[in-house]
Amino acid sequence: MTQWTSDSKIDNYILEEMVGTFKGFAIWTAINAITKQKVTIRIFPRAVLKSEFHKNLFASEKIVLKSINSPFIPQLFEIIETPAESFIVKEYIPYNPISKVVKESGPVPYIIAKKYFQEFVIAVNHLHDHDFVIFDDFTTESVLVDENDHIRIVDYEFFKEGSLPPYHINNKPESLPLSGLNFIPPEVLAGDIPSKKADTWCAGIFLYYIVVGDLPFKSTEQIYSACPEFPQKIPQKLQDLINQMLRKDPMQRVSLRDVLSNNWLSKNELQNYCETFALRNNYINAVDPFILNKMEQFGLNVEYLPQMLMRDEDMYLTSIYRQFHRQNAIMCASAEIDSILSKSTSNDDIEVCKKSRSKPNLPIMRRCKHANIGIFLRHQSFKP
Repeated sequence: MTQWTSDSKIDNYILEEMVGTFKGFAIWTAINAITKQKVTIRIFPRAVLKSEFHKNLFASEKIVLKSINSPFIPQLFEIIETPAESFIVKEYIPYNPISKVVKESGPVPYIIAKKYFQEFVIAVNHLHDHDFVIFDDFTTESVLVDENDHIRIVDYEFFKEGSLPPYHINNKPESLPLSGLNFIPPEVLAGDIPSKKADTWCAGIFLYYIVVGDLPFKSTEQIYSACPEFPQKIPQKLQDLINQMLRKDPMQRVSLRDVLSNNWLSKNELQNYCETFALRNNYINAVDPFILNKMEQFGLNVEYLPQMLMRDEDMYLTSIYRQFHRQNAIMCASAEIDSILSKSTSNDDIEVCKKSRSKPNLPIMRRCKHANIGIFLRHQSFKP
């Protein structure tokens, strides 16, 4: 097994820092040696891939990442195969987990919480449309807030619904921290195979966590039997939504598709926009001449690149194109999503936000430490 260190080279990537491990696989940040773009690389040693569990894990990630295209899930750029290892090269997202946001700033303001939650549910619904579930190993570290103040779901494993073995086969729930234990619904703790309704539970825990600033359950026993408790400041319709997602019986639990039509959420075009994101950002159907020109400026020969993209080849050239394309797509999507949400912010949201200020003369942007809240408020008549 290769001993990787900073400055080690994988194809045309230079490793920077090992940022963690996931199910026995190392996760590194790396720099594209030509364009200097930053990526994330998961390293899968062949020796580890001999086990059936890890082999399925690697195969599942390849299949899922090639199938999805969401602004809220890091994109696959390429897969590199060598005799000793396999490497999955993905979009880099700076490490800013929602747990850090909550720890530093407290409960997320409702306007921002709605945005984060809608983005979370839309991303998971996108996976459900492809019959994938995200349940496995989800924690408060699994959602990052990117530099544009949008969420990204990371440190996940996606599986075809029904293909994931009962949770207790490979895990011991009692050994998990509360940040992970809370995301395991009671039926899965009891040995059921995770389903899409397990993801509904995850969404309910996520929403509770960001609006309350804490996790609802303190033990396995509470997950089985206790109802979440809410501070008085939490609006009743928000409590009702969370309770619908955290019902103990999965048959009684609301679907995530229905969650998006809940009256607590602002009615807007975000879902429609995100559902067409993949179509509008399909680099195979329309190769961007500006990106080709940019690549030529780096001395790259792009003559046959359109054909390589059509064949969905995993090569260094196609990876560079995907990286530039993704960068442009995310910049455009961030601006469009903010515009959509700003137009749908209700007066009720503004009033709740005004009441949430701990000091009457303290501007809401400073108190909340969420810079992009200004995007929502600048379209409103409210002045802090």
